[in-house]
Parts: sequence; C-alpha cells; structure tokens
Amino acid sequence: MPETNLVRVDERNLDTEHICCAIGNDKENSARAAAKKAWLVERFSEGHVFLKADLRGKAFIEFGPAEKAWFPIEAPNWLFAQCFWVAGSAAGKGIAARLLEAAESDAKKKAGLCFLAAAKGKRPFLSDGRYLKAKGYEIVDEALGFGLFAKATKKGAAPPRFADSARAGKLQRPSKGLDLYWSPQCPFVPSVAREMAAAAKEAGLAARLHEIDSAEAARGLRAPPGIFQAYLDGAFLTHELMPPEKFVKFIESRQA
Repeated sequence: MPETNLVRVDERNLDTEHICCAIGNDKENSARAAAKKAWLVERFSEGHVFLKADLRGKAFIEFGPAEKAWFPIEAPNWLFAQCFWVAGSAAGKGIAARLLEAAESDAKKKAGLCFLAAAKGKRPFLSDGRYLKAKGYEIVDEALGFGLFAKATKKGAAPPRFADSARAGKLQRPSKGLDLYWSPQCPFVPSVAREMAAAAKEAGLAARLHEIDSAEAARGLRAPPGIFQAYLDGAFLTHELMPPEKFVKFIESRQA
C-alpha cells in the first residue's frame, strides 16, 4: 500500500484542498470550512502552516511563530502548534509521527516547538501530552492544570512560558453568569459557542459572548486555552466545546 502523502495548505491550493477539521460537504460544514479558510488566508503571511495528510479525515497539524499565536504564551523565536489531531481511520498508521516530524523539521530554524496540553492525563480538544512526552517533549510551564510542552532545537534557548494573565483563572471584571470567549481559528467554535450560550440563557443564566479577534487579544486571556474558554461568575470553568444539554448539566454540577 503506497504511503499517504502530506500536503502543505497555502494560498496556492487553499481553494481546492479539504480542510480536514471541518468534515462533511453539507451547508453547515461548508460554511465552517469557508470561515476557517478565511482565517488561514490572514495567517499564511505570518508564517502559519497547515499540514495535513492527503486523505479525507482528521489528520493534520497547525503551527506557526509563537509570537503570532492566538494563545496567551510568551515564546520568542519558538514555533507553537495550536492544533494536532489524528483520529479515526487515519490513526495507527504512523501519520501522527510524520506530521510531528515535519513540524519539528521547520522548528530547526527556531528555538524549538511547543504545544498546549493537559499537564496530567488527557483533555478534550488538546494535544495528547502523553504522546508528546513519548516523543521527547517536556513540560516547561504549568497553569490551571494546563501544561506547555516543549522540545528545544537550540541549546540555551529560553523556554516558553504562559503569559502572567493566563495564570489568573479569573476575569478582571467578573459578572454573574457565563462569559464565553471564542476564536475563529477553529471552524466549530463560533456556532458551538452560540449554541452553548443559548442553552445557558434558556436555563436562566446570563450568558455573554466575547470574540477573540487577534493574537493581541488572545495574549490577555485569563486562562491558557486560546481557542475557546468559558467562565462562570468570573471563574474559569472549561475550555471544552459541549453539546447544549451536556453544557447545562455541567454548569448545574458546578453550581450544586
């Protein structure tokens, strides 16, 4: 069986390549893919890379200069991988290792490569820290149960760290109810965040949506995740995207 090719998505092939984190050709998924591609167009000039396996499925890694990352991190001259996902039929074929090796090859021109993952165990919508440790990555910083995993390519390079704001876990101006911070860098976040907010309102809670619309805005976030985060009464609640019913039950469990 021939080896699956890896494809770098850029301005030249963006219109024709399938963005594998937005599965499906229906109207909703097509809209999600279009929004994601619009975000990517703005990032390519900053050095952002979307590398995928040439198959229809979840197998890709996204990374770019940490200085441009939409996450509250401080990592000058490092590359930061915002998303690394290999699942379903693509798993177990060595594709994850090849994607990671390709990103690490780019990182040889920098201080190294870093990821956000759970400091312990595995959390939804994050890279697998156990896998990263097996590949030689070390936790160089921790905040609120999240770890910054890094592998240096240059000796003596200053390690990445979370921004001071990301350690707070509390909003600067807390209000009763929910505050949902969402970013367009993931195609599923805008619609799911709205659904979560609507469900909370139906359950009788105030719910406010806040768009993270730039790298500068992301660096001021009060918890490490840069793609999505929710606060309840001003305290960090979760980074997980949830179906409405699950989200309401989750909130109720935290209020009990």
